[in-house]
Amino acid sequence: MIILYTLKLRILHYILGFPPERTGGMTKYATDLIRVQKKNNKVFVLFPGGYIHLRRKCWVSFAYTREQVICYKINNPCVIPLLYGIKRPDKVFHTIDESVVINFYNSVKPDVIHVHTLMGLPKAFISVAKKMHIRIVYTSHDYFGICLRVNFVNDRGKVCETPNPYLCSICNSSAPKTLFLKLRNMPTLLKYKNVFPSKLKYNSHSISCTSALVQTNTTPHNLNSYGKLLDTYITMLEQFDIIHFNSTVAKEVYESHLKINKSVVLPITHQGIMDRRKILHVDGSCIKIGFIGSIAPYKGFPLLKNILRDLSSQGYNNWLLSVWGGPKGTDKECNNIVYKGKFTARQLEQVYQSMDLLIVPSIWKETFSLITLEALSFGVPVIVSKNVGAKDIVSQYDPHFVFDSSESLKELIFQILLDQEILKEFNKNILDQPWKHSVEIHAQIIKKELYL
Repeated sequence: MIILYTLKLRILHYILGFPPERTGGMTKYATDLIRVQKKNNKVFVLFPGGYIHLRRKCWVSFAYTREQVICYKINNPCVIPLLYGIKRPDKVFHTIDESVVINFYNSVKPDVIHVHTLMGLPKAFISVAKKMHIRIVYTSHDYFGICLRVNFVNDRGKVCETPNPYLCSICNSSAPKTLFLKLRNMPTLLKYKNVFPSKLKYNSHSISCTSALVQTNTTPHNLNSYGKLLDTYITMLEQFDIIHFNSTVAKEVYESHLKINKSVVLPITHQGIMDRRKILHVDGSCIKIGFIGSIAPYKGFPLLKNILRDLSSQGYNNWLLSVWGGPKGTDKECNNIVYKGKFTARQLEQVYQSMDLLIVPSIWKETFSLITLEALSFGVPVIVSKNVGAKDIVSQYDPHFVFDSSESLKELIFQILLDQEILKEFNKNILDQPWKHSVEIHAQIIKKELYL
């Protein structure tokens, strides 16, 4: 077994790119995994490049060498929608000659191909790998492929659980044009990505199915195009030798939409998540609660806010909620809720040390939740909804900190406000268990479970 673990492999990663042009959990995870793997393996990277001219034909070329990793780019890649959605499903895929892919694989000679997203990737890269008997694996960082908007949250911020051509045509009707998506992802323009709108504006009011048909100009041809696109992505996903799910939540969602040959559930991590666990000192006169992320409904913030306001109206005011990630100020409806704004990686320790408790009340099926793991790495107890992938880790410390309804969340917060020893016991459980979430350990598990 030791020989297998120390075996040097030729690993080809497909990612969207590197920081600072690309950001987010997937980029951070893949970049850190590559840094660790290159120490004992030969690692290559393939990513979508720019659009050289208007013809829809892809080819591969050398891009650069980055930290001793040889990087290649796909010129004229397939359309990369990110979170914007897809308005023209018939314009997504660009063609590439199989001979081009074969020649590329013959030059790199990968033992394994690790794909982190389907965005921008021509389907031939998967089908050719299968024909050449190259092991090809997929890490499901999000739901792209079975959801064209990545996270099963539709254009009105509502959770969607049944994607189909009809609903996709409605949800993506306000997506930007293909030209915008191509310009948005041009390497020379990515440095100015903050100039582009971070999200599109939609009508917040509900619309009936009939009016939706009129507003979106849904046609049989359009429905057929969305159907073909979804089928293509599902076919691609079903060709992987093994799929790496970040959580049981992600696994359950994927398995409800496609047939999976083989899979493994492994929580992810990154280099910034280190063992910084400390004993928690809680002042019962004011429980310091943290929330990090968007305050949109699908993230569960309105649910949390309403629960805390109800407790306050009942006379339980020994709490303070700090909301990180958005604007600054005090909530107009409740002085116990303070909006702290965004924070940088340098402020990470300061943010988590200011909390006695982090709450992640997501309504959508969150594939993981790196902020949950970050909090635990500082010894901070975390309450998560049953929809949060990181519940797999939280439940190992205390299953009662995974809630399945607003009533159970309210009851748990109520109990904590009455007895802060509950938080101290959770903190003790974190400290007592060995910390096994380093990137180095994760890379060893990935090699054993996915590559060999």
